[in-house]
This record gives sequence, structure tokens and C-alpha cells, in this order.
Amino acid sequence: MSYRTYALNDFSVVSKAFIYTLNNDLSKKDKLPVQFNPSTFSFAVKSKTNILPMTENRIKLKRGGTDKEDNCRKINFTLMYDIFDEYNLRTLNDTIGLNGISLLEEDVTSLPKLVKHAGGYVVFSWGGEDWGSDRDEDIGGFLGIMAAANVDFACFSRWGKPLKASVAIDIVEDTGTKLSPTTVMDIKSENMLENVSTYAGVAAMNALRAF
Repeated sequence: MSYRTYALNDFSVVSKAFIYTLNNDLSKKDKLPVQFNPSTFSFAVKSKTNILPMTENRIKLKRGGTDKEDNCRKINFTLMYDIFDEYNLRTLNDTIGLNGISLLEEDVTSLPKLVKHAGGYVVFSWGGEDWGSDRDEDIGGFLGIMAAANVDFACFSRWGKPLKASVAIDIVEDTGTKLSPTTVMDIKSENMLENVSTYAGVAAMNALRAF
């Protein structure tokens, strides 16, 4: 499906972030592109020893430093969605239809499917970056459970349809989860194609600037 991943009159070439939603068997379900890349991004590592009973082994761990497998990693960021420009353009050209357009329509942006998948497994990928884990490097993204997807709507059309929104996303790592080689290859292949497309776009823009 071709989702909105841009703003009208914005011709910049950037590497887009994606959220891959996963089925219960951890196979790839949907590839959901953001409309705008996050402007801020938080990454945190918390030791599980802070929340587990203080057994003798845990006391030793706490005194001597935590093992890598005993850490819980978490990322959070806010995504922006905005179709106000398209609403204005369609209104101006009288092509908007009787009910207008809405961020809640699944064929407009990735927002509806993203929110519906809250509580499920996802892989967040942005330029194939890893976050300090061999597993991240293998996948080309951060694998975890989307623990929260909190939406704030900020602008509405004359029909009461939402046109702007911000979504606060929390993804918490589940160290016991392992993707199949097929799913890993599928996601890595998608990331590779996106990177090639971005590099080609940057090269084309640089060539135009050279004239």
C-alpha cells in the first residue's frame, strides 16, 4: 500500500523510518512507513536487578555490574502525521468529496494500522541502525513489544475528521524473542532496497544542484 510519507511541496530526500509489525508467529505482517521521521529519539537501558528479588546472585550482580543479558532496553519517540495541506488542496480544487479525508483512513497514512498493533511485536528500523546488540545488527532494527501508542489529535476538518496527530511510541525489548531466518532476511532485504533508493535520490539531487 502507498501511504503518505511526505508533505506537499517538500522535495527533500531522506532515509525514512519504518515500523514492521509482526504476526503472532513473529513473521512479518506489515511494513508501515512514518510520514515524518522522529525529531527526537530516546534510548534507555535499565537493569532488571532493580525490579527482581534480591537473591544472593542478584546481590552479586548488583555489586559487580550487570550482565548484558540482564538489561532491558527501551526506545521511545514521537511521530507526527499531517494531511492538512492535502485537505486544503482538495478543498480548493473541489475534489475532496462529501465526507472529506481523515488520518483514520487506512489508505491515507500508516497511523491506523500502527495504533491497532499496540501491544504486539514490532521492529523499528531507520537506516539499518543497530542499538548496541548483535541481534539489532542482524535484523537492521530494534525488535520489541510496542508497549504504548498514545495519539493526540490537534486539527480537524469541517466534518470533524482528524487532520493532524502526534503519536508517542514506546517499544520495550523482549530478550527471549528470536525471529526466524526468513523474517530477518525479509526485513534486511527491505532495508537494503530503501537505502539504495535513498542513495539514488541523493545522487540525483546532487547532480541537479551541479547544473
